[in-house]
Amino acid sequence: MTTLTVATNFSATTRRLCAAVMLAGALAASGQQSPAPAAAPANTNAAPAAATPAVATPATPAAPDGKKFDLADELRWLKAERMIITSVSKRPEVLFEAPAAVAVITNDDIRRSGARSFPEALRLVPGMSVAQADANSWAVSARGNNNIFADKMLVLVDGRTIFQPVFNGVFWNVQDYVLEDIERIEVIRGPGGTLWGANAVNGVINIITKEAKETPGVFVNAGGGTMERGFFSARYGAKVGEDAFARGYFNFRERAPREGGHDSSTMVQGGFRTDWKVTDVARLTLQGDAYAERHDNRLAIPNFVGPNFFPLTDQTYRNYGGNILSRYTREFGPESELQIQAYYDRNDRHELGIVARQDILDFDIQHRFPLGERQTVVAGAGYRYFPDVQPDNAVFIYDRRELNSQLFSAFLQDEIGFFDDHVKLTLGSKVEHNDRTGFEVQPNARLVWQPTKKQTIWGAVSRAIQMPGRSITDIRERVALGLQPMPVGDLNGDGSVDYLFFRGGPAANPKSETLLAYELGYRLEVTDRLSFDTAAFYNEYRNVVAGRVGAPFPEFNQNFHLVLPINAVNIGSRQTYGFEVSAKWQAADWWRLSAGYSQLQVEVDAYLQAGRDPVNQVALRSSMDLPGNLELDIMSRYVDVLPPAAPGGPRVNPYFSMDARLGWKASKNVEFALVGQNLLSARHTEFSPEIAVISQTTQVPRSVYATISLRF
Repeated sequence: MTTLTVATNFSATTRRLCAAVMLAGALAASGQQSPAPAAAPANTNAAPAAATPAVATPATPAAPDGKKFDLADELRWLKAERMIITSVSKRPEVLFEAPAAVAVITNDDIRRSGARSFPEALRLVPGMSVAQADANSWAVSARGNNNIFADKMLVLVDGRTIFQPVFNGVFWNVQDYVLEDIERIEVIRGPGGTLWGANAVNGVINIITKEAKETPGVFVNAGGGTMERGFFSARYGAKVGEDAFARGYFNFRERAPREGGHDSSTMVQGGFRTDWKVTDVARLTLQGDAYAERHDNRLAIPNFVGPNFFPLTDQTYRNYGGNILSRYTREFGPESELQIQAYYDRNDRHELGIVARQDILDFDIQHRFPLGERQTVVAGAGYRYFPDVQPDNAVFIYDRRELNSQLFSAFLQDEIGFFDDHVKLTLGSKVEHNDRTGFEVQPNARLVWQPTKKQTIWGAVSRAIQMPGRSITDIRERVALGLQPMPVGDLNGDGSVDYLFFRGGPAANPKSETLLAYELGYRLEVTDRLSFDTAAFYNEYRNVVAGRVGAPFPEFNQNFHLVLPINAVNIGSRQTYGFEVSAKWQAADWWRLSAGYSQLQVEVDAYLQAGRDPVNQVALRSSMDLPGNLELDIMSRYVDVLPPAAPGGPRVNPYFSMDARLGWKASKNVEFALVGQNLLSARHTEFSPEIAVISQTTQVPRSVYATISLRF
């Protein structure tokens, strides 16, 4: 109760701050305020050798008069083939030449999309399945296997994994950064286990923040609307020594509950980053974040007394956490670099009357170096220690309350160039050892051919594994949620009707799920203004977790009943195949268009459900720079039907949706924007309840918010 009171008072204070910021913006726009300092200069790290594996750095184009563009123009007009990325090979390389299905969301893309969260921004990537279950829960995946805890997408922030090992997924609701500080998001669709390790099965999402020297001065963003009740961000960056820069930030947001739902939320997050150029060839980064979040949820709490065995009850969750990361980079030459990284991450979840705790301590070292004139080698090793405490609650029983786990890893990858580097062959593998399944090997082979400067053809064969989390190895459900108990008559002679309850249980001999993936891609730049990118894939999954029925046994808990155990076992198989295609067209100097289409087919054996992934998805985007410093962006999408979460359950109907943003740059340092989301209907459903945890889903409503951004 105390926490709720503090949050309410703080919300009122923040609204007053937002009003003050908007007033300051209006004064600045009308010329009644002193001129602000010049905007930050663009990042000029054009040489690939100067880019670190944790930061993707674009080459800097020159304006016709020889002057540099500012950062917004640089990212806006930069061609895809000139972008430098690092996530595919853990080294700088040109996106157009990368042997993987990779997309980049730039900072300007995020700003102009009107996104207020990472999942919303990820809708910009063709082939990504992004669905919102309620105001605080997202399902995000690529190429199938989507759910609230999507367990086959590895997600990182500056090289720190936010993929949590208990339920094998990401709590998107506690990832709340200043979006202005995001350099770019690199998204790989397809396996990345050779470099990134376990759980990089269907893809890798690498969120990369800007270096501190790129964020000088004061930045303030504030706003609010119908569902985004209020938000406020502040960041300050400065030079703190010779070749040393630092920034700190603070974020606050409050979201309203949806109609008929119990899913409001409040969150605060703060953090810092420092970058120090120790010598001409050595750099040191230190950064950290801390957060506190509260959100409401309506959850099915099982009981053994009918007729309603799964009554929905209002719950309030509180989450606290923080992290600190250090990274040292040393260059030995144009193609040689050593990187050492370590971080600590802590998350506490207060839910269902208990406190669950998870810690991660991670150490990683990697070295990139040339081998002769045609080869580039990347090698590394890592260690991760992740203890967690999971007390029993009203839904789950844990075989082990406390569990200390370790993960050892090493990888080696070699890129070999042929025919003046028009053809490149990449061979590599990662070996890991974990406490649950022992040794795991994840090799891959990638081949890329550039017949011309404007064409790239690539193919890959990869093996990746998903390490089982505690949800597979240690958790028992009190009652298997989603499976209604069956009446079996009066078994004990007391005159009442007894029931057979289903209970989910852990795997006795867990195995890692494995993927063997085949990929083929083609990129074409038709003209300087028109380009295409397409990728096709075929995936074979083995050792997929399914349920095996055991022998029933009697139990007395609230009343007499029978229990039928359904234990996890790695006996399933799944095949997925499909393709993604995207196009970008600079229709005019002031008008850009992009389109994406993806198709996904899923085949499963008799042990598995088909999953909840749309067969077809279509996305269209228009960005216009209008007279008077106006920007108009329209994003529309079509998402196909989703199958039911369980046999006989409701399906999610297909839907069309459209977002729009109107922005006005009142001056160099002041920007206003009005954003409308889900404008085509009053509300629609995007996802159905999980089988494992039934919580109330709410429909995504039409909404609008206004925002102002100030720079000093």
